[in-house]
Amino acid sequence: MTETARYAHVVLPAACSFEKDGTFSNTERRVQRVRRAVNPPGEARDDLSIIRDLSKAIGYPMDYRSPEQVLEEFGRLWPAMGGITYDRIKSRGIAWPCPTKDHPGTEFLYKDGFAKRSPSCPSPSIPRRKSSTGTTPSS
Repeated sequence: MTETARYAHVVLPAACSFEKDGTFSNTERRVQRVRRAVNPPGEARDDLSIIRDLSKAIGYPMDYRSPEQVLEEFGRLWPAMGGITYDRIKSRGIAWPCPTKDHPGTEFLYKDGFAKRSPSCPSPSIPRRKSSTGTTPSS
């Protein structure tokens, strides 16, 4: 255990990326496969088994049997990933949004500009702060 970990109240024995199967999404929104290259050392475990045990302990069992089932659930719940499957990302990642199984993925998210706000998603109202003289600063 590292010196920093000794300060923790709880330490989860998570395997590193080379020790587990699954997916990850990088900063360019590309969902990619991760394949186990070596077995985890000692008591280290994959993320899914840790999350399953934690969720069961708090009374919300998640009975996923594989990371692939988790990805399928993401696709059902979030349309932006609806078209991303293990089969489609077996050799190359796909950038979300990818709403359908025949969609190629979206390389450039804001290529045509930023989306406009809609009535269903209004901008937050942030009150302007008064200056020390009691006046509202001008824009």
